[in-house]
Amino acid sequence: MNMVQESYLAWLSQQEESERIEAYKQCENYYNGEFDLEELLPERVRKALQQELSISANFCKAIVDAKMEYLCSKPCSLVVSGNAYGEVNEETQARIGECERDLYHIYNHEYNSLLDESMGKLVTICGKKGDVFVKLFHDDTIPVDATWGILDQIQIRVLDPQYVFPRYRDDDYQRLEYVIIKTPSLDEDGTPIMKAQVFYPDHVDFYEDVTENGSQFSDWELVGTQDNPDGFIPIQHIKNGVSDLQYGISDIRPIIDLQNAINKTITDLFVSMDNTAFQRVVISGALSKPGAKINMSPGNVLELLDPESKVSTIEPGEVSAFLQPLEKFIDILHKIAKVPKIAFGDNDGGGVPSGYALRVQYMPLELKSSPLREIIKNQFNVLNAKILKMLKRLGYADYTDLEASLEFNDGLPVDDAAVTDDTIKLKQEKLISRQNAMKRVGVEDAEEEQKLIDEESFQEETFGIGRVSTEAGIVAQALQGATITAEAQPENVPPGQMPK
Repeated sequence: MNMVQESYLAWLSQQEESERIEAYKQCENYYNGEFDLEELLPERVRKALQQELSISANFCKAIVDAKMEYLCSKPCSLVVSGNAYGEVNEETQARIGECERDLYHIYNHEYNSLLDESMGKLVTICGKKGDVFVKLFHDDTIPVDATWGILDQIQIRVLDPQYVFPRYRDDDYQRLEYVIIKTPSLDEDGTPIMKAQVFYPDHVDFYEDVTENGSQFSDWELVGTQDNPDGFIPIQHIKNGVSDLQYGISDIRPIIDLQNAINKTITDLFVSMDNTAFQRVVISGALSKPGAKINMSPGNVLELLDPESKVSTIEPGEVSAFLQPLEKFIDILHKIAKVPKIAFGDNDGGGVPSGYALRVQYMPLELKSSPLREIIKNQFNVLNAKILKMLKRLGYADYTDLEASLEFNDGLPVDDAAVTDDTIKLKQEKLISRQNAMKRVGVEDAEEEQKLIDEESFQEETFGIGRVSTEAGIVAQALQGATITAEAQPENVPPGQMPK
């Protein structure tokens, strides 16, 4: 093992113990609702709880899921276009259609599902931990289909950031020097081991660690090296938010303190209710044996020997002192997280809002989600270029002169009636084409729909009731004012012949 290999293994060891990995674990725990409430409570409250009333409300998961549902409410789409510097002729247009078809097949492959299911996983991990990685590779162990060929072997995986260690060339964090991916595995004897792949632009190194932790240089052993025929690092680093940091920022971290405050307030509320939720009886001036219970149930008579004794009650305690700060904490959390209450189905007691009102209420979530949307689009544009290079290298097709982009659908609520009215006006003013009008109102295949409309129009014009009515009207108008008489048939004229 040379000094360069030792240097990045040393760096890997430091990375494993870094604050980044610990932060990932903390955010994962908060997302899963695994709160340690005892750390937030005084000693006396801890004793009162006795692990029976540890109540928590998991807003962290709701905040992360709201962003995912907003961005991934509809499947993403792929758009292929010609190079900006090239001419798009009929041949290029045909190749654009073929490239788009092939990319859709790769993205929709059962192992990838990147336009819907895996995209939701990607957004969730990125929002939860602040980072996510996407790996592209060619798996020649997958059987080749006769129709699609090697397209089924092009695989794309979403990777958890706690197993990926990127190394950048400089402090602008744009160009990767190499990327390490660690994966737990088993050796031939079934013994747990850790494996590491180190991706460079020109080659890939493979390491194994038989100690399962890899904390020392000697724990890792270089077991193989192979060329990287594609000439690029097949991994994209997607960061949550725009910043000058090497890693993204989790959506959970800014609200951890508020989540703790909400959990503590709810717990305090339940402890107080457990102690003061019931009416209590106080008897003064009467003696009884220590520990004796006095039956105060309805129908019983309470007799006190001392004429000076008195019976009084303590009414149940009010919980409003806990509810008010709890509501305030929740309001602040929504503002900091930039997720409106309407995203959770809470309209603050209002009626059904219009489409425009919904869009206004969702604007904070749109502003929160738009940076990640653009970052994902940019990273997938680069990934698509790498896919096209891989297809060329494998001898499938050369699409490298084309550009392929990933597009998200608008997540803002839409008033369908308003969109339809607006589309009709734009079409009447001849500001949009009929096909674009169809797409605006949700018609997926505008060309096919237009063919059906033309066929129906032809049928109605040729055989429909409308034509019969029209022709009958024309005949009636032509005969208006005319007198029709019947002449007598001359004798000795056979039927079907004209008289001489």
